[in-house]
Amino acid sequence: MLYISTMSQTGQSHTQIGSDTKIGTYNDSNFNIVARMNINIALIPEAGAATVIDFITPPSYGMKETVQLYP
Repeated sequence: MLYISTMSQTGQSHTQIGSDTKIGTYNDSNFNIVARMNINIALIPEAGAATVIDFITPPSYGMKETVQLYP
């Protein structure tokens, strides 16, 4: 299983992600994932069909309030 995430220095010191135990260390991936960014991930196995995942990141993160724009 592969986890791709952003993590604070405090988060890097944890020994588990959910129910999975951390093995080894977390490394800086140098990803700069910003709002509304196109992300393309290609998973290519040694045998079998390749899988391509395309998505766009959310327009914002951590909203505390909602603004109603229509009635």
